[in-house]
Amino acid sequence: MRLFPFALIILATSVQAQNTKLVRLLLLDTAGIETPDDERLLLAESVTNALRGHAALLVATSKDVKLRAPLIADRLLGCEEELCLYEAADVMAADFVLFSSVRVRDGLRYVEIGAYDAGLAEIVVREKLKGTNIAELVASIDAAMQRVIEPILLNTRRNLFEEPTFLTGAGLSFVGFTAVIGGLGWALEMDTALADPARHRDQKEFALQNGKRAFWIAGLGTIISAAGVFVLGHALTEER
Repeated sequence: MRLFPFALIILATSVQAQNTKLVRLLLLDTAGIETPDDERLLLAESVTNALRGHAALLVATSKDVKLRAPLIADRLLGCEEELCLYEAADVMAADFVLFSSVRVRDGLRYVEIGAYDAGLAEIVVREKLKGTNIAELVASIDAAMQRVIEPILLNTRRNLFEEPTFLTGAGLSFVGFTAVIGGLGWALEMDTALADPARHRDQKEFALQNGKRAFWIAGLGTIISAAGVFVLGHALTEER
């Protein structure tokens, strides 16, 4: 019985809250209408590099769509409208679809990058850039990609009240506080029984035999409450 609070502390502190949740992202191939292959590939590389380092993103590509639904995959190159983006997201059960393209017009390169939110069923951000060539636009593309993936990354952040650490801390605090109140209340009742001459003898004997147990319960509750407060503090610190 004495090991019980320590087991709870170990259990609570071993629950490591993850600040992120997994988000499924479908990355479509970069379309390059009348664009040299090297420039199209440079744009595709810039788009892909912006996604690196985000472990919460589960990234699928157009190749995955082709394996699952070849007919839909054929319509994805250059897909920048909500209808085909919806179809692509539906096939892969994606939360977001990221698309990009570059077009050549009057000697200039027109770049478009955007993100479709499957939950909202709409394009939530669309960036447009233009320049004489893709190499000249790399820095601008990198900055645009940060703006494009911002709404995606926002969805990888968990609500504090969904965190296992927060829920564990809140649960321990509640159980501990209840035990403290119950133990002290029981101890007060037994003390009253001992002091009251009108109480039956059996009640007084029970109070004498179990008085210490009430304080043990209150002490155990204090320990559990302290563990809960510690875990809650840990959850709040992680959130910051």
